[in-house]
Amino acid sequence: MGKTIIAIIGCGTIANSAHIPAYLANLGAEIKYFCDIRKDRAEKAVEQYGLGIAIDDHRVILDDPDVEAVSICTPNNCHASIAIDYLRAGKHVLCEKPAARTYEEALEMQKVQHETGKILNIGVVNRSGPPDFSGTYDVDDYVTALIRTSGPSITVNGAWAQNIGVDEMYIDFLGDKAGIRLQYGGEFTIYSAKHGALLDSTPKYKQTNHFQNEIDSFLACIKSGDKLASHIDTVILTSKIIQAIYQSSEQGEEISFLKQGVV
Repeated sequence: MGKTIIAIIGCGTIANSAHIPAYLANLGAEIKYFCDIRKDRAEKAVEQYGLGIAIDDHRVILDDPDVEAVSICTPNNCHASIAIDYLRAGKHVLCEKPAARTYEEALEMQKVQHETGKILNIGVVNRSGPPDFSGTYDVDDYVTALIRTSGPSITVNGAWAQNIGVDEMYIDFLGDKAGIRLQYGGEFTIYSAKHGALLDSTPKYKQTNHFQNEIDSFLACIKSGDKLASHIDTVILTSKIIQAIYQSSEQGEEISFLKQGVV
């Protein structure tokens, strides 16, 4: 089978630090286009990587039969419209997270994916399991939320900018017999008790780059048709929860999916 021809849409930090190197490292992929509304960025990518064509409008290659898949690495406000354009053009799509600005936009993306049958994966890279990103982020700087389910409860605290001199990105799983702290893109530690004493252990295993895993898995599922954990049908729940957090903040009250007729 021949190589999968790729277009990179958006040539900023996440494209250059993660998507592009991962495609270049996969022998089954070939990047044909670099696209950015700032064409100098696309041209810089062509020069830096020694391949591809620089363009500044993603629509000009919608009808290129060579392009089988795209990585969307643009700002969040462009995700839905660009993804929908490419799905309707018959291309497979890997779109950076979040899927879209709103739950409604994410639902429209899911609808078009179902209509076209093309793959739409979202870049929830931690699901591809094992990055220094610097610069200015035009996003919400802090969020805290409590999410109750029929099973476990989830507390979320996150910030892009905080007056704390330690970088911390982790998930804690708190069980009644043990706890686990999973470092973002890294190792995990298990905490348990024995004879009244707290014990901890950190399993050692070979790790691979989680962005590389994400790109490799995306390329593989194009060939196999497998549905990954990053598929829009799974990730749509994240968009629903994010929308509810915004609504709760604006309305000053708890948002219940049950009250909305959603279980």
